[in-house]
Amino acid sequence: MAVLAAVPAVGEGGLSMDVTVGLGGAARYGRYTPVIVSLENRGARIEGTLRVESSHIVGFHSQIGSEVHEKRVVLPTRARMRAGFAIPLSTGARPLVVRMMAGGRELIRKEIDLRSILASDRIVAVMSGGASLDFLYGLENRGSPLRLVYPHVESLPESWIGYDGVDLIVLHDIPAGKLSAPQAEAIRRWVTGGGILVVSGGLPALGHAAAGLDALLPSGITGVRMARFLGGVRGIAETRSASWKPLLEEGNLVLASGKDLGAGRIVFAAFDVAASDLADRSEPAGFWQSLLERPRSPVLNPDRSLPADEPDLKAVLASSALEFPSTGAVAVFLAVYGACVAALAWPRTLSGLKPGARCAAFASVSLAAAVAGCLLFGRVLYADAAGLVDVSVVQADPGGLARVRQDTLLAAAAPGTYEVRIASSDVAVEDGGSLSRDPSAELALEVSRGVVVRGIVLPRYGSRVLRLHAVLEFPLEASWKGGGLLLSNRTGAPLRECLVVRGGTAYSIGDAGPGQRTIGAARLETPAARTAADSLRRQLADQTIAGLDKGATWVLGWRTEPLLRVEVPASFARSVRECLVIIEVSPAPLREGSAP
Repeated sequence: MAVLAAVPAVGEGGLSMDVTVGLGGAARYGRYTPVIVSLENRGARIEGTLRVESSHIVGFHSQIGSEVHEKRVVLPTRARMRAGFAIPLSTGARPLVVRMMAGGRELIRKEIDLRSILASDRIVAVMSGGASLDFLYGLENRGSPLRLVYPHVESLPESWIGYDGVDLIVLHDIPAGKLSAPQAEAIRRWVTGGGILVVSGGLPALGHAAAGLDALLPSGITGVRMARFLGGVRGIAETRSASWKPLLEEGNLVLASGKDLGAGRIVFAAFDVAASDLADRSEPAGFWQSLLERPRSPVLNPDRSLPADEPDLKAVLASSALEFPSTGAVAVFLAVYGACVAALAWPRTLSGLKPGARCAAFASVSLAAAVAGCLLFGRVLYADAAGLVDVSVVQADPGGLARVRQDTLLAAAAPGTYEVRIASSDVAVEDGGSLSRDPSAELALEVSRGVVVRGIVLPRYGSRVLRLHAVLEFPLEASWKGGGLLLSNRTGAPLRECLVVRGGTAYSIGDAGPGQRTIGAARLETPAARTAADSLRRQLADQTIAGLDKGATWVLGWRTEPLLRVEVPASFARSVRECLVIIEVSPAPLREGSAP
């Protein structure tokens, strides 16, 4: 698989364009992949829109739909620029199309045949100035094939979404100052979302801090000393961190240690993992084999329909985004109408009237009922209103980040095309599609400081589901201290109706405002009467509690506003928003019983 940037496309007015798909030339089926577009303008100033068009599997009925990602571009004369995208690639049936538009005209266009670059190989991204880990190919003995890539630091994604197709990242020796702050943060968020990161020690460890990797390292790398281990004398990095769990030891030396970060894992190898004389030794081979065999479930799922059995999606689908007449009001209306008709049908009621008069009486009652129905229910049934149901689950982690999954249901009483705005730009938007088959499964996403989703087509009383994924700053921690539970909330907003869940049993602890709060052990002796009074909250909480690990302790609470704010047009008269926050209490540095 080659990097598709060798032959630039040339357009009108001196504009040229290169396109690189994948990380180091590799891309995976059913995952998001980075696309980098390089533009050079040798003509007049250009103001326009850069568009990347892809096809993918949509929603509940697995339709093939299209998705357009856009960015506004201002390109002065004799200027160059690069724009990065993260694109879902779940099918190679259609080419990836990249085009530059300005003034309603297409200035330049390039089509890329994805069939030659999409594969199902596991991808290991090695970030190094020249070292090779190709000896890992010799460890393949099970699972899907392995592919090692060595991307240039300059081309690394600045969004965690761009790493969705990667199974393992190895940080070896990155020159000081080469890794930008957004690139380092993207790796941290990718790990929190479920990625596995291996950081090399030995002499390369001395440059990690200068490269901007402090947040991903054991605290206090004090230096490198020479020691005899793994059959030779070699450098081993020394640290002051005792909170990481040993994974590989020899004598009294800890050669590799690890800790969980969110759903992912960071592994620090104290030795140089690229040392050529280690390729044939059994100890490092077993260490790498355990990492390569560890399954990783992608955060995103553009290759399949949305799983309708998930608690948040079930809660969304069970809610109504539109206002309808109450069941009681409709029942009373039908009962009155039925009583009038029954009275007219009684033989003695109209016995003295001719058949024509009887028909007129029935028609008058029916007409009166129709008029009354329109007056009572017409405002609701025939209003050109739209509504939104927004349910998000925030999985907070002790590292100060949170994984956010948010399902947004848009519904309209009148047919139309709508757009919504999402405040964050570092968010992946999955198209759940219509609840019924919709031949127009197409969305357009404009990415700038936020994301604008356009082209949401809704038929009369139709609906569409969008699933949002993000990894965001969320400083919430929960730990045991002095026999009680210490809850530290530095998110700036309170958590309402909090529960502590142990062994599948919920205990009510009330609200948790900003700051620190200690909950005594006595509060955790009497189970809660039962969760929230609101039916949507109760359904979501009960289903979430049922799926939690019963061997751990959890804190659940509700935010008034979701972390990912979805702004809708003024015509959306009804809005239901619920945000459930979950955090595990004082997890161990590395979850017990899990492989490295």
